[in-house]
Amino acid sequence: MIPMILFYASLFMYILPVPSLVITVPTQPPPRVNDSTSVLLTWTSAESDPSHFFIAVKNIFPPDLNVTSFIQPMENFAATRNVSLVFEYAGKTFIEAIKASPTAPDSNITFASSEPFQVDEGLANGISASFTSTITGSTMETSVTIPSTSTAATASSSSKHNHTAAVIAAVLSGIILLVLTAASVFIWRYHKRRNIARQGTFSTNFDDERQHIPTMPAFLNSIDEREHRASLGSPSDHSFDVPPPPYSLFIRE
Repeated sequence: MIPMILFYASLFMYILPVPSLVITVPTQPPPRVNDSTSVLLTWTSAESDPSHFFIAVKNIFPPDLNVTSFIQPMENFAATRNVSLVFEYAGKTFIEAIKASPTAPDSNITFASSEPFQVDEGLANGISASFTSTITGSTMETSVTIPSTSTAATASSSSKHNHTAAVIAAVLSGIILLVLTAASVFIWRYHKRRNIARQGTFSTNFDDERQHIPTMPAFLNSIDEREHRASLGSPSDHSFDVPPPPYSLFIRE
């Protein structure tokens, strides 16, 4: 009985061979959107692994919807390789290895698949790109790399920062100019008021002194009065202590 079971088991394995390709995705830390993630494709033999196939990145949406977001062709696969992938979307993701069906030209067969893994959100959205290399052997393959939008976002952020700094500098310059102008006007008005106050004080003192200067008629009347007293015999009145008036246009007749 046991030999028959082993015979049928070996026959089943021969008809449906188990693929040897193993797809390994690092999950610690989880890959992020727009970050390059290295995926290991382990090759065993030419009998079990096809030399030409495709790598498909698929996103899992509940309940049972799988959407292909990126496909990378693999050519001349004959050694273990590292494939760098950049994921477009966050969420549950897995990678499949697909080859063309030998019986149906328009259909494909999935012969290897990775375990589902989580892709976390990144800083900016980008476009998938890939790079493939060979660990053993001298063969190297590259695919077209499309840059993500992170560089444009960085340039936009730098330009915005420079614009903000220019606006702040202009505002500070305007405030300083306004303060200097106000201080100049205040100092000018202060000196002007001080000069006007000095001129007003000088004019008032000069007018007061002019009021104390005796006029010519008053001076002549004072002389006549003193001469009259002298003629009456008052010797002490001969000394004239009244100063002569300044020059005047008045002439006594």
